[in-house]
This record gives sequence, structure tokens and C-alpha cells, in this order.
Amino acid sequence: MVTITKLQHSDIPEVAQLEWQNFSEPWSKHAFEESFEQEQYTFFVARLEKKVVGYIGVYFAADEGNVTTFAVDEALRRKHIGRKLMEHLFLECRKKQISTLFLEVRRSNTLAQAFYRALGFKADGIRKLFYDKPREDAVLMSRMIEQKYEDK
Repeated sequence: MVTITKLQHSDIPEVAQLEWQNFSEPWSKHAFEESFEQEQYTFFVARLEKKVVGYIGVYFAADEGNVTTFAVDEALRRKHIGRKLMEHLFLECRKKQISTLFLEVRRSNTLAQAFYRALGFKADGIRKLFYDKPREDAVLMSRMIEQKYEDK
């Protein structure tokens, strides 16, 4: 069973390893450590038993959030781990009264774009030459975070 928890400092080596396995321009372990220490960043990890099998990071500013990094172990993709991480992030956004969540995705990564669209994201535009290794445009996507109000 997959569980989602807030990143602990002791999780950083596993998260950094997954990052290196998934991206051509990965965050370093040091970058995760620095971000972990800053209150505007929040990270969640997905665990299968005790092993970290996915993670998501977000930067919050005012009433907006920007997904900074997100990956699932390649061997475990299409098992709803990424969806669980995103849904957990949506709950966190509601708690923090975030109105809009943004992310960038490689223009060539049509599978990821379809995944994000299925979660309610829409394409807002293109960030020219946003990525290196290889040099490529990014699709900017956003999703409104509906706030749940309870009657008092």
C-alpha cells in the first residue's frame, strides 16, 4: 500500500536518487536540502512499504503554488502513485488557501501533459527554450484549486 507523507530530512538521499534517475537536469541533493529548509517550499513523498517511490515539491507564494519537481519510480508508473501525490498536494493547497497551481512540462512529454489534463490542468502557453539537455520549450499549465467551504 502506498502512503503519502511530508518529506523528512532523512528522505532526501532517496528523493535525490529518484531525481537523478528521471531528469536530464536533476536537482542536486544540496538543492533539496536548501529548499527543505525554506518555509515556502513543501515536499511530499510516496512510500511503498519503507521505500520512497515518488515525490512532489511545490513553491508557495501569495495565493499561488508552482510545482518545482515531481517524479515516480519508472518501474512503478501507471499505478496511480503520481495521482495520489497530486491529490495530496491539492489538499495541501486548499489548507493554505492557494487559488492556482502552476507547472511546466516539456513540450515533447505528451504523456505527462495528458496526465496533468486528466487532473484538471490546462495549457496556458509556452515558455520558449525553458529546458536544457536537450534544449526545448515548456508548456505552462495551471489548475484552479477550488476551496471547500463548510457551513457553520
